[in-house]
Amino acid sequence: MTLNEIEFIFVLNKRKSVQKEREVIEMYANLEAEIVRKRIKRGTIAEAIGKTYNTLNLKISGKYPFTYDEALKIHEQFFSEYDFKQLFKKEEIQKVS
Repeated sequence: MTLNEIEFIFVLNKRKSVQKEREVIEMYANLEAEIVRKRIKRGTIAEAIGKTYNTLNLKISGKYPFTYDEALKIHEQFFSEYDFKQLFKKEEIQKVS
């Protein structure tokens, strides 16, 4: 490998690490905050919508979407006093690498 090839690889790796630092994810931050505030166990919510604990976590983190029926059930059973749209508003969060 020549010095130019090594420098090129270094620059590519550095760009990739900078891109990772800037990665933005969308998640349901309001829902997560209210779960914590009301001290509701995620397992209880997962059971109510017929999903596993891990699947619920993936949905809250924005990796998988909630179905309308799931969101409605969560809202009605646990957070009826909150605005539905606000509770399930997706927010961009800077991912820490």
